[in-house]
Amino acid sequence: MATPMNSNLVYRLKTQFSQLLDDVNALKNGNSEIYQRYFQNIIQAQQDKSEKLQKWHENEIEAAHRECECDKYAADCDEKEQIVEKSRRIADYIYYKADKITNEFPEAAAYFQSQGYHFDFDKVKKQKTNTSTPKVAVVESNHQLIDLADIDEDINTFTLKENEIPECFQNSEQVKIKIGNFPELTGVLSNVNDETADFTVDGKTIQLDLNAIRFGSVVCTKA
Repeated sequence: MATPMNSNLVYRLKTQFSQLLDDVNALKNGNSEIYQRYFQNIIQAQQDKSEKLQKWHENEIEAAHRECECDKYAADCDEKEQIVEKSRRIADYIYYKADKITNEFPEAAAYFQSQGYHFDFDKVKKQKTNTSTPKVAVVESNHQLIDLADIDEDINTFTLKENEIPECFQNSEQVKIKIGNFPELTGVLSNVNDETADFTVDGKTIQLDLNAIRFGSVVCTKA
């Protein structure tokens, strides 16, 4: 005959087995509340990560276009400056030659004037006086638009971030997990590797994606 203690034990085991079976079926059917909660947040974390990468990509393209526009504007200003400088040098040379002939060879100057060559000194002096340097300083550079060292540093930072074990997982079994506005959960960690960790709450275990913690979608602290 079964004793009351054995009967209670059997009843508890049957209840636990039934609950476990319900949890397994819920997990298989995708109806587990904890599974659904963390699955949705993991999906959201991946979407956020993808959106950030896409935004970074768009910003880099926009920055490249702006850099190109600035270079074109600077080149246009440089061209205008060169045209002004050439005009000034030509005027200076003509003024120098005409002044030389007029002051040192007056007979030759009188001859040229008699032949219809009339040099307007006042006009050339005014042109010399009004020459000015454009307000935009042009700096020529052969550097690449994006420095390769900066690209390598960004890639290394991203790679290290992806591979690091979150601090809350180091030397700690019990942690607190918080996702968005959901209540904070305290549970036990196990089977921690580079990509996932098992998180057990009230006897129920789910698998955490460490990338969600690395990139801030899930907040993890030591309990």
